[in-house]
Amino acid sequence: MLALRTRQIERRPADIQEAAQRLRASRFRSKAEFEKRYERRFYREEYHPDELVLVRNSRIANDLGRKAKAKWLGPYAIVRRTKGGSYVLRELSGAMSTQGISATRLLPYISRDDPRLIELAQGLPVDGRVELDEDGDIDVDEDEETRLESFDEEDL
Repeated sequence: MLALRTRQIERRPADIQEAAQRLRASRFRSKAEFEKRYERRFYREEYHPDELVLVRNSRIANDLGRKAKAKWLGPYAIVRRTKGGSYVLRELSGAMSTQGISATRLLPYISRDDPRLIELAQGLPVDGRVELDEDGDIDVDEDEETRLESFDEEDL
Protein backbone atom coordinates (compact mmCIF):
# COMPACT_ATOMS: atom_id res chain seq x y z
CA MET A 1 0.00 0.00 0.00
CA LEU A 2 2.83 2.37 0.89
CA ALA A 3 4.70 1.48 -2.30
CA LEU A 4 1.58 2.21 -4.39
CA ARG A 5 1.17 5.62 -2.77
CA THR A 6 4.86 6.39 -3.35
CA ARG A 7 4.48 5.62 -7.08
CA GLN A 8 1.42 7.89 -7.24
CA ILE A 9 3.33 10.76 -5.64
CA GLU A 10 6.24 10.29 -8.07
CA ARG A 11 3.90 10.41 -11.09
CA ARG A 12 1.92 13.41 -9.78
CA PRO A 13 3.83 16.20 -11.65
CA ALA A 14 3.55 14.30 -14.94
CA ASP A 15 -0.16 13.68 -14.33
CA ILE A 16 -0.76 17.34 -13.52
CA GLN A 17 1.06 18.43 -16.69
CA GLU A 18 -0.92 15.95 -18.81
CA ALA A 19 -4.21 17.12 -17.26
CA ALA A 20 -3.28 20.77 -17.95
CA GLN A 21 -2.51 19.96 -21.59
CA ARG A 22 -5.81 18.10 -22.00
CA LEU A 23 -7.71 20.98 -20.40
CA ARG A 24 -6.01 23.53 -22.67
CA ALA A 25 -6.76 21.43 -25.78
CA SER A 26 -10.36 20.95 -24.68
CA ARG A 27 -10.84 24.70 -24.16
CA PHE A 28 -9.45 25.55 -27.59
CA ARG A 29 -11.62 22.86 -29.18
CA SER A 30 -14.68 24.20 -27.36
CA LYS A 31 -13.86 27.75 -28.44
CA ALA A 32 -13.51 26.68 -32.08
CA GLU A 33 -16.84 24.80 -31.96
CA PHE A 34 -18.55 27.83 -30.39
CA GLU A 35 -17.19 30.21 -33.01
CA LYS A 36 -18.20 27.87 -35.82
CA ARG A 37 -21.70 27.37 -34.43
CA TYR A 38 -22.41 31.06 -33.81
CA GLU A 39 -20.32 32.66 -36.58
CA ARG A 40 -23.40 34.19 -38.20
CA ARG A 41 -24.39 35.86 -34.95
CA PHE A 42 -21.06 37.57 -34.48
CA TYR A 43 -21.20 40.97 -36.04
CA ARG A 44 -17.72 42.30 -36.67
CA GLU A 45 -18.52 45.11 -39.08
CA GLU A 46 -17.17 48.51 -38.17
CA TYR A 47 -19.36 51.53 -38.63
CA HIS A 48 -18.12 54.87 -39.87
CA PRO A 49 -19.17 58.38 -38.74
CA ASP A 50 -22.54 59.59 -40.12
CA GLU A 51 -23.52 56.03 -41.13
CA LEU A 52 -27.15 55.26 -40.24
CA VAL A 53 -27.90 52.34 -37.91
CA LEU A 54 -30.79 50.80 -36.00
CA VAL A 55 -30.44 49.92 -32.29
CA ARG A 56 -31.95 46.75 -30.85
CA ASN A 57 -34.46 47.60 -28.11
CA SER A 58 -33.06 45.36 -25.37
CA ARG A 59 -35.52 46.65 -22.76
CA ILE A 60 -38.33 44.56 -24.23
CA ALA A 61 -36.37 41.28 -24.24
CA ASN A 62 -38.14 39.90 -21.14
CA ASP A 63 -41.27 42.03 -21.30
CA LEU A 64 -44.58 40.18 -21.51
CA GLY A 65 -46.05 42.49 -24.15
CA ARG A 66 -42.96 42.47 -26.37
CA LYS A 67 -44.77 41.24 -29.50
CA ALA A 68 -46.47 44.59 -30.01
CA LYS A 69 -43.40 46.72 -29.23
CA ALA A 70 -40.70 47.92 -31.58
CA LYS A 71 -37.76 45.53 -31.70
CA TRP A 72 -35.46 48.10 -33.31
CA LEU A 73 -35.14 51.82 -32.55
CA GLY A 74 -33.83 54.44 -34.90
CA PRO A 75 -32.39 55.33 -37.28
CA TYR A 76 -29.44 56.90 -35.51
CA ALA A 77 -26.21 58.30 -36.95
CA ILE A 78 -22.79 57.12 -35.78
CA VAL A 79 -20.71 59.87 -34.17
CA ARG A 80 -17.58 57.92 -33.23
CA ARG A 81 -16.27 54.63 -31.94
CA THR A 82 -14.91 54.56 -28.39
CA LYS A 83 -11.70 52.82 -27.28
CA GLY A 84 -13.76 49.98 -25.80
CA GLY A 85 -15.48 49.27 -29.11
CA SER A 86 -18.89 50.77 -28.35
CA TYR A 87 -20.38 53.56 -30.47
CA VAL A 88 -21.59 57.02 -29.59
CA LEU A 89 -24.77 57.81 -31.52
CA ARG A 90 -26.88 60.84 -32.28
CA GLU A 91 -30.48 61.09 -33.31
CA LEU A 92 -31.28 62.60 -36.67
CA SER A 93 -32.54 65.68 -34.81
CA GLY A 94 -29.00 66.18 -33.47
CA ALA A 95 -29.47 64.95 -29.88
CA MET A 96 -26.42 62.98 -28.71
CA SER A 97 -26.60 59.73 -26.73
CA THR A 98 -25.21 59.94 -23.21
CA GLN A 99 -23.69 56.47 -23.21
CA GLY A 100 -22.03 54.16 -25.71
CA ILE A 101 -24.00 51.45 -27.50
CA SER A 102 -22.46 48.00 -28.00
CA ALA A 103 -21.75 47.03 -31.59
CA THR A 104 -23.71 43.80 -31.06
CA ARG A 105 -26.91 45.88 -30.66
CA LEU A 106 -26.42 47.75 -33.96
CA LEU A 107 -27.77 46.89 -37.39
CA PRO A 108 -27.04 48.83 -40.60
CA TYR A 109 -29.99 50.95 -41.69
CA ILE A 110 -30.97 50.63 -45.35
CA SER A 111 -32.96 53.63 -46.53
CA ARG A 112 -35.74 53.37 -49.06
CA ASP A 113 -33.57 55.15 -51.62
CA ASP A 114 -30.75 52.60 -51.37
CA PRO A 115 -30.05 51.04 -54.80
CA ARG A 116 -29.82 47.55 -53.25
CA LEU A 117 -33.33 47.87 -51.88
CA ILE A 118 -34.71 49.22 -55.16
CA GLU A 119 -33.23 46.24 -57.04
CA LEU A 120 -34.78 43.81 -54.58
CA ALA A 121 -38.15 45.56 -54.81
CA GLN A 122 -38.11 45.15 -58.59
CA GLY A 123 -37.50 41.43 -58.23
CA LEU A 124 -33.91 41.63 -59.35
CA PRO A 125 -31.37 40.00 -57.05
CA VAL A 126 -28.10 41.79 -56.49
CA ASP A 127 -26.16 39.16 -58.45
CA GLY A 128 -28.54 39.52 -61.46
CA ARG A 129 -29.55 35.85 -61.89
CA VAL A 130 -33.20 36.62 -62.77
CA GLU A 131 -33.97 38.12 -66.17
CA LEU A 132 -37.01 40.12 -67.23
CA ASP A 133 -38.84 39.74 -70.54
CA GLU A 134 -40.12 42.60 -72.75
CA ASP A 135 -43.21 43.11 -70.58
CA GLY A 136 -41.14 43.48 -67.42
CA ASP A 137 -42.18 40.06 -66.08
CA ILE A 138 -39.73 37.60 -64.65
CA ASP A 139 -38.65 34.99 -67.20
CA VAL A 140 -39.32 31.43 -66.12
CA ASP A 141 -37.04 28.78 -67.58
CA GLU A 142 -38.56 25.82 -69.45
CA ASP A 143 -37.96 23.30 -66.66
CA GLU A 144 -39.95 25.47 -64.27
CA GLU A 145 -42.80 25.82 -66.80
CA THR A 146 -43.09 22.05 -67.28
CA ARG A 147 -43.03 21.54 -63.52
CA LEU A 148 -45.83 24.07 -63.09
CA GLU A 149 -47.89 22.57 -65.94
CA SER A 150 -47.64 19.07 -64.47
CA PHE A 151 -49.00 20.31 -61.16
CA ASP A 152 -52.60 19.16 -60.57
CA GLU A 153 -55.13 20.36 -58.05
CA GLU A 154 -55.22 16.80 -56.73
CA ASP A 155 -51.68 17.32 -55.44
CA LEU A 156 -53.04 19.76 -52.87
